[in-house]
Amino acid sequence: MRKVLLATTALVAMTGAASAEVALSGYYEFGYTSVEDDLTVDRDTSFSEGEIHVNFSNVTDSGLTLGYHTEIVTHMHSADSTGNQIDDSYMSIAGDFGTFRLGENDTIESTFATYHPGGRNMITGDDWVAQVRDADNAAMPAGLKSSATGGAYGDNANATYISPSMGGFTFGISYAKRTGSNSDTAGNDYQTGSSTGDNEDSVIGASYSSDIAGASVSAQAHVQDNGESGTDKIKKTHFGTNIGFGDLSLAVSKVDYEESTTTDSDTVGYGIGYQVNDQLSVAVNMVNSETTISSVSHDLDTSSISVSYDIAPGLNFALALNNSDYVDGGDSADNMKSDEMRASLQASF
Repeated sequence: MRKVLLATTALVAMTGAASAEVALSGYYEFGYTSVEDDLTVDRDTSFSEGEIHVNFSNVTDSGLTLGYHTEIVTHMHSADSTGNQIDDSYMSIAGDFGTFRLGENDTIESTFATYHPGGRNMITGDDWVAQVRDADNAAMPAGLKSSATGGAYGDNANATYISPSMGGFTFGISYAKRTGSNSDTAGNDYQTGSSTGDNEDSVIGASYSSDIAGASVSAQAHVQDNGESGTDKIKKTHFGTNIGFGDLSLAVSKVDYEESTTTDSDTVGYGIGYQVNDQLSVAVNMVNSETTISSVSHDLDTSSISVSYDIAPGLNFALALNNSDYVDGGDSADNMKSDEMRASLQASF
């Protein structure tokens, strides 16, 4: 994972403030994507992305751990390509009671999601890849997704609480008030859809982990609800499990998604990974997503095979082969089959 570049002590220039530890870390990734599909548009492209993470932490005399986290992101080519920007930016307060996070950050969806083996460059994971399109070069219908991890729908100002682990059990809750339009960005996991109401988004999640008969087992689930009904309704339910047997890892996850009164979808994912040695790992993932929109059915099958190799400490090469097959029940001319190869080199600091 991302390694700490610098850990030092800095004096905070304000009356009564204590010293704070500052840690810097980051990564930079460069890669290439090659896509073969029925479109006349050439979607082969190079891409790059980098992040710098800054973390402040301070322990008070009463035992509270205060923290501040921010990320400087360069989206040179990604699903939400907006150039250099500040991503996560939030404060945290932690103690024996658990952890509060306040600010611009993912909700607990990302904390209580089921992550599959592999991940980077895989269309079946949370990482961005060339978006699956239909034969008209249009985005997938709402609710139809290539990932069943149930990850976050974006950074927004929210208040989050995560409990301490109690015998392997942990729970959490996030709340955010959003007024006006909350449009979905096609391909970016499960976001807030096309809701235009005054949303009071809440997410409740829980997880449990234990060792059973020599295997490490974890189960996680969460429910996201924007508090609206009728045409403004957005609701998502996710649950899944991870099982590890030494170097072998398995994952199964499911997402149920409802939008407005017309969209209802189910997405199921399966994954298996194997750690060949300290440097090399391989993974295979498959996802089936079915959605019904105004009584019209849509179906998306995706599969990914990935290889990850650590060339040196902090330097990783990842290669993924992704396949997708989309069937439009309302217009067969929109059916699409595509193959993608995505390779990247990532340096972590």
